[in-house]
Amino acid sequence: MPPKLLLQALADIYDKIEALGVSPVVAGGLAVSFWGHPRSTQDIDLAILVESHELFEEKLTEIGLKPAKSKRWIDLGVVRVSQWILSLEDQYVDCKVDFLTSTSSFHREAIEHAI
Repeated sequence: MPPKLLLQALADIYDKIEALGVSPVVAGGLAVSFWGHPRSTQDIDLAILVESHELFEEKLTEIGLKPAKSKRWIDLGVVRVSQWILSLEDQYVDCKVDFLTSTSSFHREAIEHAI
């Protein structure tokens, strides 16, 4: 995915997630790039704090995202990951969006203090 298109997708999904009352934190390759270490990435990784994964899934569906996998959340130890597809209007490609949640105090504090 062209970088400009990926950044447009980030702006779009970020605003939509914030409108749901969730404060997303950019993670993964895009976050590394923002800190001056550019790297090629094809998706958007957002760390979030949610009380109910099921309610969050419903809200994602309402704003037009589609689950990428039949199993919505995959447990990776202290982190849970869910991959969704954002269809971009008037574009020939879709964008993958990975949501990362955690119950560990370290991850919660990192998300709460993100800049």
